Amino acid sequence: LGSSDSQAPSGSELWSYRSCRRRLETVSLPLDAVKTAGNALGGSINDVFVAGAAMGAIDYHKRRGVKPEGLNASFVVSTRKDNAIGGNSFTPAKLSVPGSYRSPKKFFSEIRDRMTARRDAVSEGGAMTALAGVANLLPTSIVTKMARAQAPHIDFATSNLRGAGFPTYMSGAAVERNIVMGPVAGTAMNITIMSHNGQLDVGFFMDPAAIDDPDDLRTCMLAAYTRLLAVGGVELDG
Repeated sequence: LGSSDSQAPSGSELWSYRSCRRRLETVSLPLDAVKTAGNALGGSINDVFVAGAAMGAIDYHKRRGVKPEGLNASFVVSTRKDNAIGGNSFTPAKLSVPGSYRSPKKFFSEIRDRMTARRDAVSEGGAMTALAGVANLLPTSIVTKMARAQAPHIDFATSNLRGAGFPTYMSGAAVERNIVMGPVAGTAMNITIMSHNGQLDVGFFMDPAAIDDPDDLRTCMLAAYTRLLAVGGVELDG
């Protein structure tokens, strides 16, 4: 997960427990709404995704009277330089998230800037680039073990998948939505999104030993995305 950050927060004490149990919650958002809000706020769909997830996580803690120093998240950075087949073409990067926020707009900018800095560290040179280069040459099994060693220190992982931008069908029936989930792999939660035919489907695959109220987690996440999109000038129906 890249080099360690001496300024990284210790993470969530509330989400410190781990088990082999799993729980999936989902929400769906209009893709154009997320894209429009991201552009208005000076960022991307992925920036809205990660910032909204962080806001929801913070709100979940706040509702329980907990104010963490900060949260530890991760996001995926592409390391592919060409279209050659073979090898790993991405590396997870650790992201330190503030433990509170007042202005969703300022918080969005903070998360966007932190992600950009981490992404540049992988793409433009230095130790992060060297580490990513080594990871590209390692067998997937070894890369997976390295990630698992870091996972207990990650409060939530994020992943962004691009789907078809047009209707798709299975046995003649139209696909209405995607139920997406990413491997928890020792974290408290993996949040994965997939775009498909104008819709952004979000899956919260969590460890209920860490997040003991999955229903409220979903409520917090949906409210956070609704609030962030509103700041970007987009009101969701309902």
